[in-house]
Amino acid sequence: MDTPSSRSRQYSSPPHALIWSFRKSRDNWKRKYLDVKADLKRARRRLDRLDRVKPSSPGPTAEAATTTASCSTAALGAFLSKELLDLRQQLQVNRELLEQGQEQTRLLVELTQRLQSLVQAASPLEQPDAPLPAQPPRQPLQADTPPPLRPFSHQAPAEPKKGAPRYHGH
Repeated sequence: MDTPSSRSRQYSSPPHALIWSFRKSRDNWKRKYLDVKADLKRARRRLDRLDRVKPSSPGPTAEAATTTASCSTAALGAFLSKELLDLRQQLQVNRELLEQGQEQTRLLVELTQRLQSLVQAASPLEQPDAPLPAQPPRQPLQADTPPPLRPFSHQAPAEPKKGAPRYHGH
């Protein structure tokens, strides 16, 4: 009896078309396999991380592997609850620090105003709105300093028009 695996197939398509088709089929299968393999590896790593977060969970056993879905959702829920609690505590600490910063800023403003009033009371002859002393004039550039740099443009040079003669540098 002639089984399908023992007889050779006769293809009517040209060899180059068959090669392209077989290569495409193989590449698609390989890509799908590698994607599934990467997804499985990510899932295992995630489960390992969740197991590390929950120290009372048992190590990977055959029984644990069968209940992975229910354990992982419970572990994920516990992990997310803990993270939410940590974030709420951090938010409270940040609010307290913000209030302390605002109080310190208010105190600094009050101290600055007191100092200004003391300075004005100590020297009544000086005008509080007097202009600042003039700055010394700038010295001119010396002859040995390089000239200022030209502005830099990020634009590419314009393309020559079609049919225009090109310079080839000969």
